[in-house]
Amino acid sequence: MTAEQKARLYSLLLKLAAEDLAVQVDRVADVRDLPLAVRGEIADVLAHEAALRGFDRFDRRTRYGEELDGLVAALGLAD
Repeated sequence: MTAEQKARLYSLLLKLAAEDLAVQVDRVADVRDLPLAVRGEIADVLAHEAALRGFDRFDRRTRYGEELDGLVAALGLAD
């Protein structure tokens, strides 16, 4: 995860009322160093946001939805 992605993730988690997760993101140099369970919780928060706001009225992924997908992928859950 790039520094820019990490900063974006941190700000999104704060916006989405997941301050506890944002603090954990801020405490590590690399988000992939967080425990798997924490990264899973972050992915759940981002997936919920994507389901609510990541699609247009024709059910096509928006730029915001693509950004959220990118952040989830950068968590390294598939590694």
